[in-house]
Amino acid sequence: MHRGIGVCDGIVISKAFVIKKEEIVFELNSNLTYQEESDRYNQAVEKFIENTLELAAMVEKNAGAEQAMILEGHTIIVQDPEITAGVVSELENSGVTAEAAVTAAFDMFAAIFASMDDELMSERAHDLEDIKTRLIEILTGKISRGIEDIAQECIIIARDMTPSETGRINKDIVKGVVTEVGGITSHMAIMAKAMELPTVLGIENMLSMVKTGDMIAINGGSGEVVINPSKEELARFEKLIEEFNVYKKELEVYKGRESVTLDGFQVEIAANIGGLEDLESVLKNTAEGIGLFRTEFLFMERESLPNEEAQFEVYKQVAESLGDKPVIIRTLDIGGDKDVPYLNIEKEENPFLGYRAIRLCLGDPEMFNIQLRALLRASHYGNIKIMIPMITTVTELRQTKEIIERLKNDLAKEGKAFNKDVDVGIMIETPASSLIADVLAKESDFFSIGTNDLTQYTMAVDRGNEKVQYLYSTFEPAVMRSIYNIIKAGKDAGIMVGMCGEGAGDVNMIPFLLACGLDEFSMSASAVLRARKAICNLSKSEMEKELDKILDMETREEIFNHLQRLAK
Repeated sequence: MHRGIGVCDGIVISKAFVIKKEEIVFELNSNLTYQEESDRYNQAVEKFIENTLELAAMVEKNAGAEQAMILEGHTIIVQDPEITAGVVSELENSGVTAEAAVTAAFDMFAAIFASMDDELMSERAHDLEDIKTRLIEILTGKISRGIEDIAQECIIIARDMTPSETGRINKDIVKGVVTEVGGITSHMAIMAKAMELPTVLGIENMLSMVKTGDMIAINGGSGEVVINPSKEELARFEKLIEEFNVYKKELEVYKGRESVTLDGFQVEIAANIGGLEDLESVLKNTAEGIGLFRTEFLFMERESLPNEEAQFEVYKQVAESLGDKPVIIRTLDIGGDKDVPYLNIEKEENPFLGYRAIRLCLGDPEMFNIQLRALLRASHYGNIKIMIPMITTVTELRQTKEIIERLKNDLAKEGKAFNKDVDVGIMIETPASSLIADVLAKESDFFSIGTNDLTQYTMAVDRGNEKVQYLYSTFEPAVMRSIYNIIKAGKDAGIMVGMCGEGAGDVNMIPFLLACGLDEFSMSASAVLRARKAICNLSKSEMEKELDKILDMETREEIFNHLQRLAK
């Protein structure tokens, strides 16, 4: 038995389909002119963009807008002026083929990004490798058919899966994925989770242990993988499959139900979305609102800044689709791991600690005003709440509220409708905001805890660095105490406190969050019913009895094991 990183729940037994990528052989020196090779490269880029947009459209349909944006981002990277200049330089000065020029330029930039030891840059290095390979395939005509060659049900075994490869997976045939590398925050993991594809990452030497046709059993939740299981192991996995299928049927019972604990404490289970395309899943899984609308995807999928009317129409449509249910819309959170080329944001050595989110918005009043006006106007059509990300000082929040009040006055003078009492809250996602949560609560209408960044910043851990992955856990005592203090500060001030990070949808975290009194849990739409079932089968008062014990625990393992027992 081998254990890796479980990414997506699901138990599967099937035959292995091993994908071993072979390097494409091509000529180094060219017999063509510079212009001819340059034309070949430009045509390959055009074909790459065409193919990628088609693939992104398929991914959007199968996995949602956020996942499609990962691939759409490749069309921006392939046109990056610095990368293009690197290819052109190789063609002009070295007399090489377009294939060799692409290899030299992309490898150079990938090596630079990989050496930065930063999550964003690490993922960018993987993106460059994916783009390079696909460009060379187009140039040589030697298209790797690994994914498309699969004709029978199987579990894919690979060293790694790129976003473009993951996007080509047919879930009717591919029942699971196991890779040798990858982390929980990698693009592959994000896409697999959205596709609800049982996946296990990070099992070393898997390719040397498995051949195509071997029987494989995987547990995408626990990360367990068994190669050629014995009769006893097969029986155990078959029982797990039966139990999982029963569990999925049980979840259907919770569609449309209120999220109320055994002792009558009612909470709200909301969903996170990235665009209009995600609304269908929100409604299907009967989420009680939207706890996080990531508006940056409206900006990332365009070549220029979306104007007020374009944003207004999207926000209005989301609000109307949810009726009187709350819709929390986060203002632009660009920077860090999200780039928008037309904004011309300077590259930074450490973008996660740099010019991002509210810092960028306050520094670009015209862009911020456009979004806030659109949000205010859309608030007339539903229960919209405005959420400000990356707040670290009370001054930032006060400045934002002053802008909103000024824009309200402008809209009133223009005779445009808006909700005069629209709630303005903040994401709590840094140690700074956690430490002054009591101060910020006096100035906020609500809190929403972003556990992904809160964990990263509290533990000083780069989520993309495999050497420190062991430190990235919401169950670390420092993070747990921070969450408790934030919720307590909000409750003491009488404001709603929610959570929109990965922790909100973690069944093992729910007992602790109930004990703390969290009001709203926001997660991917596919996790809504699982969380509702967990909440409806727990007693808040019983969980409260465990709170002091949990807060006194000294290790992540102690906390996780205790909460896991409570969650059962």
